[in-house]
Amino acid sequence: MNKKTFVVIVSVMAIVIIALGTALAVVLAMPNNRKNENSPDFHTKIQNSEHVVLSVSNVSTTSSNGVSKSISATVLPATASNKKVDWTVTWSDETQTGNVSEYVTVTPISDGSTQATVTCHKAFAGEIIVTATTREGGFSAHCIVTYVGVPTDIKLTGEVSPSNGVYKLGIGRTYVYDVQLTNALNSVGANFNDFEVTVGGYGAIKVGDCEYTIASGSYYWYEDSIKTVQIFEIADAFVEASYANGKLSITTKKTFENYYTAKKSIDGFRRYSYTDKYKETVEECSISIVIHEKVSNVRASMTIKFDENVVTGVTITNPTLEF
Repeated sequence: MNKKTFVVIVSVMAIVIIALGTALAVVLAMPNNRKNENSPDFHTKIQNSEHVVLSVSNVSTTSSNGVSKSISATVLPATASNKKVDWTVTWSDETQTGNVSEYVTVTPISDGSTQATVTCHKAFAGEIIVTATTREGGFSAHCIVTYVGVPTDIKLTGEVSPSNGVYKLGIGRTYVYDVQLTNALNSVGANFNDFEVTVGGYGAIKVGDCEYTIASGSYYWYEDSIKTVQIFEIADAFVEASYANGKLSITTKKTFENYYTAKKSIDGFRRYSYTDKYKETVEECSISIVIHEKVSNVRASMTIKFDENVVTGVTITNPTLEF
């Protein structure tokens, strides 16, 4: 075919989202401009190229230089003898100021290689275009890089820090933790602020119905009522947790040993009857709290055990005095 009459339409478009603080992702070319259904973080429309197709690895790497993704160019047809390409990075808007390479760079693994690394060094506004151009024929394909600022971690800061991964909290108190989304470039996008908090637990206890006599300090258990309960099934009885305005609030209610579902007095307060009263521990117990940012799907978890040595209040035996 006469090369002069060959019509060249080369346009591979991909939205690149910067993960791990700046997820970069370019989608494989697909026919009919279909949306990419493989990534929950973005939707992409693709225009096929007859000559060059770009794709990007889903795996990102972080270093002191920034966040990187591997990008590759496929030169068509497969039988082409010279598949070498040159990579360039430019601002999409020519009026954009600032050296583009301060924000995004592309580095081929060798001269003319179709394999390269795209690195985002810091947050930026607008769009940056990464282009692969064939040395033979000057055909090109490009992808559009935008900074979204996807968080990769949640930092919790409060009165009590974990010891060996466990937060030891006192009973009957409310603890407040500052919630901070972070990523490798320390610049999280404003769209990531949809949090949910769940309370669960680990371990199991035996509970049952019983009567307690105050004078003797003894329990009488109704053996046919005793059963094993998993902590995650009753976690809300021990802890309440909620998120609002950048704060995670945790209120502790009772220890596992103080668990019961109902209590009433018998014989003028000399005896009590309990329903589902704690009897013994079957498996070591703890409470788990998970805070989840739903847009980015990033999570942070806390394992909580109760410390009865923590001061939770003070009372005065004789609140009034007369002289």
